[in-house]
Amino acid sequence: MTQINSETEYYAVLRRIEELLPKTWGKGSTDISDESIELALLSDLVADYEDKHVHLEDIVPAGWRHCGKTSQKLRQLSGFAE
Repeated sequence: MTQINSETEYYAVLRRIEELLPKTWGKGSTDISDESIELALLSDLVADYEDKHVHLEDIVPAGWRHCGKTSQKLRQLSGFAE
């Protein structure tokens, strides 16, 4: 897989990442395994998909918007200011 082409694929990749995380993190090892490589590659695919298809405005809680906060302010607070 070189890219995620649909929301169905996106959620399938997220599920696989959830399976890989406990197997690759927190074991105190710095060894590179096939699973850690797969996790890195899938994470990059998810990031690329989210950059194109998931907009911060879609995930900002409604309550945040009602308080007069903007997505730009959220980016600043989170360290992701453009």
